[in-house]
Amino acid sequence: MNDSEIGTQAPENAPRIDTGLASLVMLARFHQVAASPEQLAHEFGSPDQSLSQDSLLLAARKLGLKAKAAKTTTERLDRTPLPAIAADNNGGFFISP
Repeated sequence: MNDSEIGTQAPENAPRIDTGLASLVMLARFHQVAASPEQLAHEFGSPDQSLSQDSLLLAARKLGLKAKAAKTTTERLDRTPLPAIAADNNGGFFISP
């Protein structure tokens, strides 16, 4: 199988993944904090949209995690508390180790 045979896009009917919510749940579990993605989505989200940055901060604080929004550069990553949830340029989120 070559690269042209491998699809790189999700099918239109595939469920949309809330990368912010998924990142928050993984980070909470890393810190041994129980977190239910369904409960957090119900409490802080809306059915048709992913959690916003503000909603992620509120949800993290509700779980007892320290959370704040901060901008940093690659030069300052060595002084940035990690792991952390980072935002990409496309509006998605990921965990920066």
